[in-house]
Amino acid sequence: MADFLSDFEKLLADMILCKEQLHITCDFNIHVDDPDNNYACKCLDLLSSFGLEQHVTESTHIHGHTLDLQITRNSDLMVKEPPITDRLFSDHFIVVVKLSMTKPANSQSISTSRKLKSIDCSQFTLDFVNTTLPLKPPDDLEELAKCYDDTLKFLLINMLR
Repeated sequence: MADFLSDFEKLLADMILCKEQLHITCDFNIHVDDPDNNYACKCLDLLSSFGLEQHVTESTHIHGHTLDLQITRNSDLMVKEPPITDRLFSDHFIVVVKLSMTKPANSQSISTSRKLKSIDCSQFTLDFVNTTLPLKPPDDLEELAKCYDDTLKFLLINMLR
């Protein structure tokens, strides 16, 4: 458990600096609702030291205890309502949390394409046969592949103009 907390601290140190909202959800298998549990106290102290908040307050396991956590930055204010436990899925309950998040703006991208269907295949074949590639192909496999690449690019660019 000590190794987990050490690794988790390193992960948080890396993640805490990202500018995006932070939401961690996981089955931690630490009884964070037990104030007498040393690892639970260390885990909650670790979260607090990074300005993080654990939102689940109900038992998430069939035998009791809060094991499944929902963690956000204190400053993100993304949890709209306290999480609730719903149906039993296995030995854990499903944790339902409503988040206040905005949909990202639609982004536009520009793509270019070539009308390959408009190529005259007979002319392409004739043009290819008239190149030096079929007459004097390189002996080295890498040079041959590069020669094919260069020749075909040249022919395609000239045909699509």
